[in-house]
Amino acid sequence: MSSESLSELGKLSEPITKLIDSITCAVSVLYEPTRIRKKAKAEAEAIKTIAKAKVDALVISDKNIRQYYLELEEEILLREHRKKTNRDLIAGQAAMELMGKQVDDNPVDKDWIIQFFESAEDVSSEEMQVIWARLLAGEVKRPGTFSKRAIHALKLMSTREAQALKALVEYSIKNEMGEFLLPTSYMGEYFKERFGDYAYRKQGAYLDHLNLITVYNFPATMVFPIKDNEFSFSLLNRKVTVGLGKPAGDFKMQTQGQKFTSFGKELALLVTGDYDEDYLKALCTRIQEVLKERGFPSTAIEINQEPTV
Repeated sequence: MSSESLSELGKLSEPITKLIDSITCAVSVLYEPTRIRKKAKAEAEAIKTIAKAKVDALVISDKNIRQYYLELEEEILLREHRKKTNRDLIAGQAAMELMGKQVDDNPVDKDWIIQFFESAEDVSSEEMQVIWARLLAGEVKRPGTFSKRAIHALKLMSTREAQALKALVEYSIKNEMGEFLLPTSYMGEYFKERFGDYAYRKQGAYLDHLNLITVYNFPATMVFPIKDNEFSFSLLNRKVTVGLGKPAGDFKMQTQGQKFTSFGKELALLVTGDYDEDYLKALCTRIQEVLKERGFPSTAIEINQEPTV
């Protein structure tokens, strides 16, 4: 990445142009994150000089009062500088997320953008900034994907809780209606053997505390719509299609587990990465066992790359 601004690159990219148009209320120029960090260090040093010049203009003779105002001015400038740097870093990372992606023509709600940056400007953790950037990029791609409640939930989330979200989403399945569920009725023993009973429960407790999943230890049901005698679900970047091998009749495919709440499933969309091949194999085997018990002995499973836009 060159040192030119991402705003200049935006002339060649529709997603970047839309991002720039959406965030002008909070970020004036987009830069690549590495450049922002270098720029921020230099600006932090300059703040002391700026603060001194502002206090000098007050012509305060008392040294103690003068020192107080100097420290106060530095604190205010450094705090605002930190917030601006965080906004710039998140916006720059969002631009990187959007490169090569398709965006629709609908504008992003201005109130949503204002609330987003008011919440994100205090986020200094690089790990959390990446998550905030995905949230912004996702809303720019398709406005209305993420609610203001999702922004609030993410604001309350610690790095440890974000890691717990990632860990559970990596083993949760999504049906065609966009619902997410950790399939404990099928894979509960697998989870306990793989992660240990305490760790498995602790991850869920984190998300229960944030109201991102249904009440802990209270199984919810998720239905898989059947069409042409087959149904499908997704696991991260893989789409799994299950053919029943014979007419479904009045059979309904469903499973139980820990279902994500409305804004829990919004935040689940922020988790990216590759799937666990061993887990998916074990899950598919378990599904075939269940279907065999219910009178479908000749099921066929097809696994494909989940398309991204």
